[in-house]
Amino acid sequence: MCAQEYFEKYSSLIRYELEEDMALVEERLRHWSKTKLRNEGVTLYNLRAKLSGYLFSEVIIHVSVGADEDLPYHKFSQGDMVSVVIVVCMLC
Repeated sequence: MCAQEYFEKYSSLIRYELEEDMALVEERLRHWSKTKLRNEGVTLYNLRAKLSGYLFSEVIIHVSVGADEDLPYHKFSQGDMVSVVIVVCMLC
């Protein structure tokens, strides 16, 4: 099977899988409490983010809790797509 045949055969299946995954995430964000999201390892809060670089058109961000602290329990792995919400504290 050549690359074009492979692309034509599997790209729609991959796109469908991504759409289903995104719908599941959206459902959880809308209906689960913040505590449940944290306990299930699908959200992390109060992180510090630092721009690490770029990979083609993608932004690479390094996140941390603080100096020499491990991230809390989560199900994220390298290369996962994430949403980042930036909160600016005017009183900090």
